[in-house]
Amino acid sequence: MQRLRPNFVGSAAAVVEIGGETTDGSTIRLSVTRSVLHAFIIEDDYLISQALRDMLADLGFNRFSFARSEDAAVAGAHGERFDLITADARLLPGDGLKAVETICRRRKVPVIFVTGYPDEIEGEIEAKLPEATIVHKPIDATELAAAVRNVMAAHEAS
Repeated sequence: MQRLRPNFVGSAAAVVEIGGETTDGSTIRLSVTRSVLHAFIIEDDYLISQALRDMLADLGFNRFSFARSEDAAVAGAHGERFDLITADARLLPGDGLKAVETICRRRKVPVIFVTGYPDEIEGEIEAKLPEATIVHKPIDATELAAAVRNVMAAHEAS
């Protein structure tokens, strides 16, 4: 039997099994496994957040949460398990870096900062969240895919 899996292994999986008997008494069983990959997108621009959702869906993510401000991000992360966080460093209102710092104090999550100002924040991100990576705006789907693979692999290895 061949098993098909999404690009990344998620934190939870749903398994559906269908079985039955044929007329000759042999048993047939079909199992379908679907990993749940949950991305938290912290972005104050609606169109960019939806573009990120679409790109991440192409990479196998199938559950999404969104926040548009620092306070909403911190509140929205409470009690949730994320497989990935993407965050704009500059939010109106608030600060994406501070939101991610607060969230990552409680649990370790792979992080990608998506920003139009990489030179201004690179040093601060490296000092505060060295495992995080930066993707520049405008977002290139190939660059985002490589960043996702890298942070997910590093997270699983740690």
